[in-house]
Amino acid sequence: MNEEIIMRESVRVKGKETQMILTLQGLELRSRIRSIRRSSYNKEKAFHLNWKDIMSVRPAPNLKEAGVLLLHYISHETNKILLVKTLQIQGIRNCDQWIDLINHHISVSGRPKRLFVVINPIGGAGKGLHIYYDTVEPLFKLASIETSVIVTERSKHALNIAESTDFSQFDGIVIVGGDGLYQEILQGLTVQVQKKDGVNYNHCDQELHKLNVPLGIIPAGTGNGVTRMINGVIDVRTAALNIIRGEHHRAQVFTVYNNNKLLCVCGLIFAYGMFSDLIKRTDELRWMKRLRYPFAIIGTLMKRKRMFQAELHYRLSVLDSMDEGSSLAEWMTIEPAIQDYCCIYALPFELIPKDNHNIVNPYGQHVQLIVCTGCSKLAVFKSFFDFLMGKTITSKPGSLEVIKNIRDFKLKAVYGIQDRSSSQDVRNTALDHLIDVDGEVLNLETAEIIVRLQNSFVPLFGCRLLEGHQQ
Repeated sequence: MNEEIIMRESVRVKGKETQMILTLQGLELRSRIRSIRRSSYNKEKAFHLNWKDIMSVRPAPNLKEAGVLLLHYISHETNKILLVKTLQIQGIRNCDQWIDLINHHISVSGRPKRLFVVINPIGGAGKGLHIYYDTVEPLFKLASIETSVIVTERSKHALNIAESTDFSQFDGIVIVGGDGLYQEILQGLTVQVQKKDGVNYNHCDQELHKLNVPLGIIPAGTGNGVTRMINGVIDVRTAALNIIRGEHHRAQVFTVYNNNKLLCVCGLIFAYGMFSDLIKRTDELRWMKRLRYPFAIIGTLMKRKRMFQAELHYRLSVLDSMDEGSSLAEWMTIEPAIQDYCCIYALPFELIPKDNHNIVNPYGQHVQLIVCTGCSKLAVFKSFFDFLMGKTITSKPGSLEVIKNIRDFKLKAVYGIQDRSSSQDVRNTALDHLIDVDGEVLNLETAEIIVRLQNSFVPLFGCRLLEGHQQ
């Protein structure tokens, strides 16, 4: 270790003589290892902890022996899992000085000191409160993080909270729920920032001001795709510890416009056609609770495929590293200009090929637009889940097109395939006025939408910054 040493002392860890060394980068414990062939100690073992990974240090309680500290730290396990571990350090001559120095460096490491927590008590399996108070809150307390907690009481309550609450005294917002709760907070916060800064956010060509308060997501919902994307795994403890570490990176999102106003902000998936029909069906089956999802999927696969006619236009990214204010490419049209579609979907992240799979990158500059003009519903489902999981789509049907390097796109449902005079065609017309945003179905005032990609828009607590990617 070549960093400048601020303080060092000989201590004991697990009964071994150890050098405890404090630097600007972190804390290091060095111990001598006895050679197998010799009786002497001829090797040195070093255990280094960055300041972001040290949760707390405090005197060991209920011990007659003086000079003993408990060091709680975050351990990086395999498959992106994080755990809390504890070291007992003995033989310290000046505990107070070590505690003061370690706490000082922890406080300047970027760790949040005060968090605003929003809990959905009924999302997923209805375990949001249990997850937070039994697992997450004790970790925040161990890291000396203050919290202000609010529990949602009704539909769209989180949207109202995010739009009206002053978050200037908080270092982040913690969302205990799923993708739907994240979408509400994201949208409410976006509207609040634009109103405060005098931005006409309803104009689709208006450049929006980016969010500054980081968001962290504790997986407690039915869908937890965003937390898997930013943490690499769906795990409550790992998500909480990544928030404690304080590392955050700016992710991209979609803004969706309908009838000359901002309809919503999308953080995970935008879909039109088959997938919005599916989400509508799951809403009709809410009495089945979590069973409604497999039931609706099976029903969708068994039914006759619904097609719709639409115009679809898109703009490509001019540069992968597009500068602020640079011009956009011209609108392009998928030919023929009006044709039959089964579904259209896009996710606000890019897939970067690596070996035989793709790396899901929410911090990029463009996305992929997937357009299906008639392949089987089973093939659409398979390609969607492969896409979402970062798998390479090796057997893509000819009627399923992947358009890369997309910045923006717009869609207009022109008319249905039938004359829309029967009851079924009336229902199809209603379905043409629905979209799926992050697993929630939204109603359109007109069957015409514009979707814009907002780069580096929202800071998210997490670890999935690609190697070599700078922000």
